[in-house]
Amino acid sequence: MGIIFVNKNEFNINSNCTIRKSGKLSFNTSAIKKLNINAESYIKVGYNEKDNSLENLFLVVAKDDKDGAFKVNKSGKYFHVNTQPFFDKMNIDYVKNNI
Repeated sequence: MGIIFVNKNEFNINSNCTIRKSGKLSFNTSAIKKLNINAESYIKVGYNEKDNSLENLFLVVAKDDKDGAFKVNKSGKYFHVNTQPFFDKMNIDYVKNNI
């Protein structure tokens, strides 16, 4: 058996997206580059139908709004998606919780 140790510098650990207090899902610069998000992008949002807790949320970057994907909007150097209606429907308290 051989053990390979992982070097953290091989990974971009600073990529993230955040649910803002406005209900918008925003992406930092690192995530924008890694996911190749631009002003023409759309985001498909999915979750496990058997688990409404949203412990696992799935995002797919798409090139069109086929299947009802959310349009990506640009704000300064960042991008966001207006996911407020979705999080409201799922009873996610993004105002009180830091997500």
